Amino acid sequence: ASVTFIGNPVADFSDYKFSWFDGSQITDPAITPADSKNPTLNQLDGGYYTVTAERVSLGCESSPVTAEVNNVSVLPVITTNAVGSTNCD
Repeated sequence: ASVTFIGNPVADFSDYKFSWFDGSQITDPAITPADSKNPTLNQLDGGYYTVTAERVSLGCESSPVTAEVNNVSVLPVITTNAVGSTNCD
């Protein structure tokens, strides 16, 4: 995803504040990131998340945008070796 203002890409987020929500609506529970000026969230569980961006100096807020985050499981690799029994009577 990206942020644009009047069609121009935004690279400097110092004048922006992002509001995050845990779900597909802005009425869903809010997520409080460590830095509201950061346009990304990390270490999320799978599900839908919604964000709005506000340009602070103008006081204008974007329409909400919802994205789905998929669960990505990293499964361990298990290797086995057969060892003959040494305790048979």
